[in-house]
Amino acid sequence: MDGERAVGQPVVFMDCRFYRGSSPCEPHKRDGRSCPGCDLYDPIIEHVLLIKLGAMGDVLRTTALLPDIAAAHVRPAITWIAGRESLDLLSGNPLIHRAVGTDAAMPLLATRSFDAVYTLDSSEEALALSRAASARVRRGYRSGPHGTATGVEPGGDDTLFRIGLSDAAKRANRRSYLEMLLATAGLSYSGHRPAIALRAEAVEAVRLELAGLPRPWIGVNAGASGRWQHKRWTPHHLTRFVARLCDERMSTLLFGDGDDAVSNRALAARFGPHVRSIESTGRLDRLFAAIAEVDALVTSDTLAMHAGWALRRPVVALFGPTSAAEIDLDPDDAKLHADLPCLGCYRSTCDIERHCMELLTPELVFDAVRTRMALRRA
Repeated sequence: MDGERAVGQPVVFMDCRFYRGSSPCEPHKRDGRSCPGCDLYDPIIEHVLLIKLGAMGDVLRTTALLPDIAAAHVRPAITWIAGRESLDLLSGNPLIHRAVGTDAAMPLLATRSFDAVYTLDSSEEALALSRAASARVRRGYRSGPHGTATGVEPGGDDTLFRIGLSDAAKRANRRSYLEMLLATAGLSYSGHRPAIALRAEAVEAVRLELAGLPRPWIGVNAGASGRWQHKRWTPHHLTRFVARLCDERMSTLLFGDGDDAVSNRALAARFGPHVRSIESTGRLDRLFAAIAEVDALVTSDTLAMHAGWALRRPVVALFGPTSAAEIDLDPDDAKLHADLPCLGCYRSTCDIERHCMELLTPELVFDAVRTRMALRRA
């Protein structure tokens, strides 16, 4: 036990994962317990650094790898460096000791050393943070003299690195992203889900807001980031799909922020009380709480899709320029994509008139929702 005593003060075990140094630990705040003899004493043996930046959806799905990473170490404390916007979705994860934004990472790296660093991001920013980290073992992506990724550390599988350099290789790939990502670190993915810690107050607020809304509740997240022109479902198809749900006496919960939230509000006003726009801009806890309540979720390849999987909701996912094969979902979940030779092109723009998302008709999506809900009930 790594117990230390200041003059005139009781022994405090500073190697415990509950210890914070600048404030009383959570167990003490909860019931006033003292450190010696505490049955929650949990000594840290290994300190592990994980670097994963990128979009929030990518960060969320990477939490599925934490159980396998933790199992590779002895009583680890995992510190995760992510973009500031992703810190909220990492909050409450019992396998993460500390989540740090990139803006606060350098003071940490200048004063700490780690037993292992996992660099699970090939961006130059992530690689620079990795180089700044003092670590006994390095796993995942490796940077070269120009600051860019040149492969993976010894013992890792470089498949994900190699296919990331070729759109044709991405299109031909059939291995899951999570499997390949953990393989860069020389570990095997056991199939865990991403983890979301729902906040009770957000869940209660959503349930109160939706009280009296007839079931079933179909969540719809038709939007996506602007990185790829046709990653989002078409507004015309979305409108017809919502109309079909209303005709079938199904209620619709519309998710999205920015311009998508504006469109969602207009749809809710047009179709009446059975269609609700869930306003969640800047409120991930509210978004996750609402997704947790739906009876099925229709979503493009975005954060909502990974959240639906994490929260065990029946998912119907819509794919166009990105790869459906790389995405991990439940076996009964539906991955809808058009029969086009250019599918999974990863091109930012497209000049095809009847493009991939245009071919995913409201009728096709509705049939997939009905089938997925029937499988859920079986």
